[in-house]
Amino acid sequence: MRHLTMILGIFIVFILSAFVPKTIYVTTNTSISDDEKAGLIKMREEEKLAFEVYTFMDQKWDHQVFKNILQSENRHGDFVKGLLEKYDIKDPYIQTKGKYVNAEMQKLYKELTIKGSKSLKDAFIVGAIIEDMDIADLDKLMAATTNKDLLEVYDNLNRGSRNHMRAFSRQLDMFKIGRAHV
Repeated sequence: MRHLTMILGIFIVFILSAFVPKTIYVTTNTSISDDEKAGLIKMREEEKLAFEVYTFMDQKWDHQVFKNILQSENRHGDFVKGLLEKYDIKDPYIQTKGKYVNAEMQKLYKELTIKGSKSLKDAFIVGAIIEDMDIADLDKLMAATTNKDLLEVYDNLNRGSRNHMRAFSRQLDMFKIGRAHV
């Protein structure tokens, strides 16, 4: 009976998860400042950078941490894209992998993929670098706005980045104690 209850619970959670939206739309503010627009554009490119670097690392190292985080980064990009659409802001997303409107992101992509190619440990360090950058930028963006739409998405992204940082830190700790699976 206990197994049947557990299976039924898992089934219900699975069914209910089908109704969870992939994009967050909140109808509060109808306009945003130029600084808020610039912040959204920057975050769209940062999420693209994270997704593409982690895709590269997953292909290079075939490690489960990158596979797990990739799914989350894809959703994060969709959240920001939803806000760009809502506020009628041109999406800077370039379909070509490794190509960015922002020259700094272009440079970072090249540097981070080169560094992460050296070893699995370096790949985890690259992940930590990306998440640290995201957290710092999100903290600044959240401090600079009162827009509930932006705050909700930025808070979601920030929580995700903190979770990703913990995952990369755990992997790096495994190297320190000699338990890393290379």
